[in-house]
Amino acid sequence: YLETDQAIFKFIARADTLLMKKIVWRTYPLFVANYYSLVHNQGDDGVVSSCSEFAKASYELYHKILHDDYMAMGVNRLVLITDGFLANIPFETLVTKIPESAELCNYATLQYLCKTQAISYAYSVASWLEHIGIPKRGANAEILGMTANYNTESVPSTRTAAQQTIRQKLAQEIGVNDELARLEPLYAGDFYSDRYASEYYFKRYASKYGVLHLSMASVFNSQNNAALVLAEDGYEEEDNFLTLSEIKKLDLNCDLLVLSAQSQD
Repeated sequence: YLETDQAIFKFIARADTLLMKKIVWRTYPLFVANYYSLVHNQGDDGVVSSCSEFAKASYELYHKILHDDYMAMGVNRLVLITDGFLANIPFETLVTKIPESAELCNYATLQYLCKTQAISYAYSVASWLEHIGIPKRGANAEILGMTANYNTESVPSTRTAAQQTIRQKLAQEIGVNDELARLEPLYAGDFYSDRYASEYYFKRYASKYGVLHLSMASVFNSQNNAALVLAEDGYEEEDNFLTLSEIKKLDLNCDLLVLSAQSQD
């Protein structure tokens, strides 16, 4: 994709095909900015955007910039080289079909593009030149590794019934995780498990590391609030469910984040 002031130019390249299409979309910058805010849809107050609103915007963006081109070619793998505003959009979040009604809309069951396409990215020269001018952040190159072993933890009775149910289910489904034991001999950094892989420790120390490796489950509750489930430490001021709104408030300096999820959520 090449963005100009007048239009977006889309180049579609295969081994035996090269196509170019011009997309004229006057409200494009404003629309993409709004979509970006919908993708990062939790403000400081934790309020999330409507699933229906997100689905409609996602489908419109998909239909405008991608629909039909790759489908007509019968491909199932996309390599995207984006430019300008599109460089900030995760194409995996685009949906290929709108739910029949707002009542049936559920973030977890939307028809995301990544369900049918293998998606990867490459830098455009413009984006590459822009990024090499950004100074490096001050964090070191060491790893903060955390893993949660749900079947060895003690859950305080002060936790909500929903939180206790989630941890009981994870204890049965996941069991013991030895992932960090394989990483620790190979990489410099600090590795925490059991009660030390908690929300308190993460918030206190994560900003000091250039690489974060989090081996733990994720959940998506009925309030459409996604969260990482850190280890239970009994600390009353934190519930050890690290939500998107909480992450946005942290001063993280990592250059690489690995989410080694143990859940399909």
